[in-house]
Formats: sequence, structure tokens, C-alpha cells
Amino acid sequence: ERLVEIDRALLVLRRDLAQLAPGAVTLGPEVFSFLRAEGEGLARQDLRLEAGRLLRVLRAEEGGPVDQRLLGGVAGARWRLLDTGGRWRDSWPPAGQSEAEAPGAPPVAAELTLRLDAPGQAEAADLVRLFALPGAAQR
Repeated sequence: ERLVEIDRALLVLRRDLAQLAPGAVTLGPEVFSFLRAEGEGLARQDLRLEAGRLLRVLRAEEGGPVDQRLLGGVAGARWRLLDTGGRWRDSWPPAGQSEAEAPGAPPVAAELTLRLDAPGQAEAADLVRLFALPGAAQR
């Protein structure tokens, strides 16, 4: 059951990141935020860890934000973004680049490291997943 829950969360993340739209991408210590295509418009989406749960927060143009629990039993989550120069960044936009400049050089990949509570184990286990972002093959 745990493996199914993890697989489902990673599938949702892969689909969301495949719809990453040109626009503001931000990565801070607690939130990874981006625009994604939704119907004929764009929607802001945040991914964050809160109280041991990986949350997906959808911010559509109509209505307020909607929180969706993607995965429980998460002891830690860390995102990194790969820039066009091949450097991994713990924050986005990169240091020295304003958010307004970020759309000119969007990240080409995202890496998520999840620290998962392992039932019956003394220590949590790390799971690392890489996601190619739209347009990465053209760079």
C-alpha cells in the first residue's frame, strides 16, 4: 500500500511538471512554486511539506487555493533545480537574477529528495526522483 501511495504521488508530480508553463518559477526553503497550463489558462501551483505531508496547493484564477495531500509520512523534502549551465540550484531564481529575469532562462530539470518514514525501521529512507522539465531536450 505504501509503494502504491508513493508511486501515485510521483506520477502526479511528473504530470504537473510536464505542464510547466513559461513564467515565474520560484524555489525557496519551504515552497517550490510554478505556473502550469490548465485548460486555456495558467494556474499557480505550490509544492510544500507541512506536518509530515507533501502538499500540492492549486491556485486557480477562480476560487481560493485548494490543498491536496500527495503523500503522508514524509520526514523531509528537498527540491533542487538544474540551470542551463548544468548547475544545481537550491533556490530559484538563481542568486543575482531577479524573478523578472528568470523566464529567460528557465530550469531544465528538477530533483526531489524525499525523506520517507519507514514503518518498522529505526531511520527514514531517502528517495530521489529527477524530472525533466518542458523544453529541456531543446537546450
